[in-house]
Amino acid sequence: MIYNPVVPLSLRFSAALALAVIAAPMFSQSPAPAFEVASVKTVYDNKTWAIRHVDTQLYRSQTNAMQLLTWAWKVRNFQISGAPAWLTEDRFEIQGTTGHPVGDDRVRLMLQSLLADRFRLKIHRETRELPVYVLVIGKSGSKLLKSNGQPEPGTRGININAGKLVARDGAMDALAEVLTTNLDRPVLDQTGLTGGYDFTLTWDQPGAATAADPTAWSPMGPAIFTPIQSLGLKLEARKAPVEMLVIDSIDHPSEN
Repeated sequence: MIYNPVVPLSLRFSAALALAVIAAPMFSQSPAPAFEVASVKTVYDNKTWAIRHVDTQLYRSQTNAMQLLTWAWKVRNFQISGAPAWLTEDRFEIQGTTGHPVGDDRVRLMLQSLLADRFRLKIHRETRELPVYVLVIGKSGSKLLKSNGQPEPGTRGININAGKLVARDGAMDALAEVLTTNLDRPVLDQTGLTGGYDFTLTWDQPGAATAADPTAWSPMGPAIFTPIQSLGLKLEARKAPVEMLVIDSIDHPSEN
């Protein structure tokens, strides 16, 4: 999985410990865009866990409702409250045509409309004080090496695999994004470091890689805390306001 720092991140972090609001608006003042044609089916085959295909005129996904919500609103799982258990247990295949070329953000709004219509989703947002990690420079100072800005093609950003994280021209906000994903808690970049850096982190990841699949990946979790210190950085546990998406009600979808 490669995180490219030039791609806008779904979460923006400020030096004041405030987690940025959800990138896409939750509600539109004008009529919400909708798919021209859409189908929803429950998936009972567990051979394929999750897929998503998005182009300018077609959206197709096979995943659970929780992932539908996080993609549609550009949020993380920990930013969703009030979710019933079936949101992560049941899977659905959704296909929607836009009728004309549109960008990803427009497709996200169309998926929001589909969730409101077919899943009868009702939500509101609120800010809550939640535990976060703050990425800061350690007492000994940063040990990071600046990138020359010319990584090999296809390697720019942060590439994470089983027990290994490799950054090539990787920015600190991209690192915070990777850590947020893997620690399932907001990570705020307060290093003050700009530009891109080259570094490699390794850690023990019991149960992830196997002889059958040596590249198997699972979230790094707390194992990353010690390797981070080798960069002259550290993660501090604090609390900060986080924008939440609260589910008021949601039902199993009507199918067709």
